[in-house]
Amino acid sequence: METIVDALNDMDASQKFKVLYAVGGGVVAVVSVVAITRTLLFKKTRKDYPRDTVILHQVGRAPYAPSMTPFAVKLETYLRMARIPYQVDECVLLHAARTQHCINFLNQKLGVDLNRDLSPADRGVAQAMKVMAEEHLYWFLVLFRWRFDNDKSFLSSAFNFKFGKCTMWMYRQHLNKQTWTQGLGRHTEGEITEMFKKDLQSMSDFMGTKKFLMGDEPCEADCAVFGQLSQFYWQFLGTGHEDIIKVKVQNVSPGPGKGLMKSTSTSAILRKDLLTGRAMATHSEEDFYKCSPNTCVSSDKYSNLAAYCERMKDSFWPDWHQCITHGGTREATK
Repeated sequence: METIVDALNDMDASQKFKVLYAVGGGVVAVVSVVAITRTLLFKKTRKDYPRDTVILHQVGRAPYAPSMTPFAVKLETYLRMARIPYQVDECVLLHAARTQHCINFLNQKLGVDLNRDLSPADRGVAQAMKVMAEEHLYWFLVLFRWRFDNDKSFLSSAFNFKFGKCTMWMYRQHLNKQTWTQGLGRHTEGEITEMFKKDLQSMSDFMGTKKFLMGDEPCEADCAVFGQLSQFYWQFLGTGHEDIIKVKVQNVSPGPGKGLMKSTSTSAILRKDLLTGRAMATHSEEDFYKCSPNTCVSSDKYSNLAAYCERMKDSFWPDWHQCITHGGTREATK
């Protein structure tokens, strides 16, 4: 600093003016670039929103689920479950609020209680399952999607057109630091895979044959659990574990009166042609198919989680196909 001051003192008035002019111009240029960037990225467009309607700001729709972030799926599922009128407003970037804070605010403001039928003990269990999903299972999603997925083609197709490769790289570095600080990022891929499967097994064991997390009726924690599982079920591409909670069916011939087409996806299995309203986990495979000797049916041990995902989608997302981009082949209409 003293060297700079001495150099300025040695200059005459005109030289000092030129230096200060150059420095001032540089500062103005930097401030201008920052201001323009903020204006473009965070520009608020004035829209005429209807009264008494929640405006849900999110990055945008995703290839096979309504959002690439499980927390956006959680919050939108909550709005649907609570029957709160809302509209989705797509933003390039936004300052994200914690979804649970949004839910707590709406619960208090509108008198919503999706846990009203739960006992105090059940509320505690539901909270514990929600925390496991959002504070532990979520980090496996981050690791598999952003660190262990060497292909990155799915992420590229979902995000690059919006953010660019440079932003994607910076975000990946940011997430790597987060997972390291959180702790799970210090483990190998093999260790992470085993812990991930243990979490899924715990959730599967707890859910058992129940229709929803805590019984025959959904509760608030279902929104969080479904938000996380929606990513593993529909959008786990490129990780090597795409079918980890799906039921795979190969060469299935329809049984009498079943009307079941050949399929490799649980989405086609849990349709209204089957035992309507009954969870797959409560029935043997023979309940669903009359297999010929050449038929091969293989099911994953998390089949009840697959059935749960389909049930939540059918219950609260009847317009699911309008809320996804179908692998980026079309614009979502809702």
